[in-house]
Amino acid sequence: MKKIYLFLLVAIFAAAPSWVTSTLNGQATDTEKKERVEDQDEDQEDDLEERMGEAIRAYREDADDGLDQFRAIYKDHPDELGVGMTLLQVLQARGSQVINEDRAAGNPYFFESAKIARSVLDSGEEIPPPAMAQIASAVYNAACSYGVDGEKDKAMTVLEEAFELGFDNFDLASEDSDFGDLLETDEFKKLIADQREANKVRVAEREAKATAEFKENLAGELADFESFDFDFETQNMDGDDLTLEDLQGKLVIVDFWGTWCPPCRAEVPSYVKLKKEFGDKIEIVGFAFERADDDEEAYDNVVEFMEEFDINYECALGDDALRELVPDFRGYPTTLFIDGKGTVRFKKTGSMSHEKLEMIVNAIMGEEEK
Repeated sequence: MKKIYLFLLVAIFAAAPSWVTSTLNGQATDTEKKERVEDQDEDQEDDLEERMGEAIRAYREDADDGLDQFRAIYKDHPDELGVGMTLLQVLQARGSQVINEDRAAGNPYFFESAKIARSVLDSGEEIPPPAMAQIASAVYNAACSYGVDGEKDKAMTVLEEAFELGFDNFDLASEDSDFGDLLETDEFKKLIADQREANKVRVAEREAKATAEFKENLAGELADFESFDFDFETQNMDGDDLTLEDLQGKLVIVDFWGTWCPPCRAEVPSYVKLKKEFGDKIEIVGFAFERADDDEEAYDNVVEFMEEFDINYECALGDDALRELVPDFRGYPTTLFIDGKGTVRFKKTGSMSHEKLEMIVNAIMGEEEK
């Protein structure tokens, strides 16, 4: 299947709230990565792409006319994940526009979007996490709409459904004015409290599954990893010389991070714990890339952060030249794992749990001990 869903961004950007653009963009990215069925007829692909383009143009001119065209496309292609998610998002966008003038007038769009969400769930397709988040949000908005309509029982039932699908903004739900008098009832408060606890279990189960899969695949990823040349000669935050050569003989973890970066900040305690656990067997170097006016301000930001989080490993300021040594650098945090011989053995982008970091360290150190 040709990748047609990015075209929708043009229409949404012109006609819908900014949050829809970013949400659809994430969905389009995930859709592009999904393998499409190889034996679909080329004419049907062209027809679908053409119809999507026409719906986009219609949406620009008249939102409801364009929406009707998206509905017709979905009716003809109910099993297409991308088509279903596109219609879901357009309905959410249209509902969000309408409620600016009349809250209740948005309800039909949110009810219909939730119906599409359930159909997508029943399709048997593998649904990527960003799409699941959108589905859960669509069902939550339907729960709110039942609250606006005064249908308290339905509001409670659908809200519980949203939570079970992964909606986890409990603070929002507990004070959302759409639920009206329900907010003060013991039944509603109990639902929020129970689902908070249930969500902790769901999150723990997902993390356990992800950790098990990571452990299962780690040996293969290490074996297949393509190393690259990397080195540094700099000074730490105390002004002392800091070089990779001086650290050879130990496993070295190099973290590219910044005090302004939430995932980076969240991951720092794991490195602190890792250093305590392995002691002198490993070295950790955090290169901070600060959004500061000058080096002095960057230095102060990092030192203050180190003191606040009791950082027990080396830190230094990073620069463009160092970052350019890392192939395909995609963002912060990015972390390198370098063995005792100075060879980069693994690279990861994004934050990672302490358990996964520990697995990588143990795997590399275990290989060196053989």
